[in-house]
Amino acid sequence: MTEPGGLSHLFDLNGRVAVVVGGAGYLGTPVCQGLAIHGARVVVADVDEQGLESTRRVLAEEHGGERIFSHCFDVGREVSIRLLLDEVIEKHGRLDVLVNATFWSTAAEVEEVT
Repeated sequence: MTEPGGLSHLFDLNGRVAVVVGGAGYLGTPVCQGLAIHGARVVVADVDEQGLESTRRVLAEEHGGERIFSHCFDVGREVSIRLLLDEVIEKHGRLDVLVNATFWSTAAEVEEVT
């Protein structure tokens, strides 16, 4: 929120569209929160459907449902990436901010995956 004499005007995202990949996760949720605080329309994209809906609902309650959107998305599938981008452009007409807050883990030793 803007404080008198504050610096919020330097980070004004009103009218901007932001996509946060991994937006329902540990890092992505606070990123979504920060973008929404500064006025962005936020698309929360994540593979975790339950976490995605929960994050969208909380953000919508705090920042207005007309600025918060969700998209079930799998960063490991090219078709999923294309569908996300197509939907964002179709629905919003633009993409201004893209944040990758995904986390991928494997049980393999580092020598096995490098």
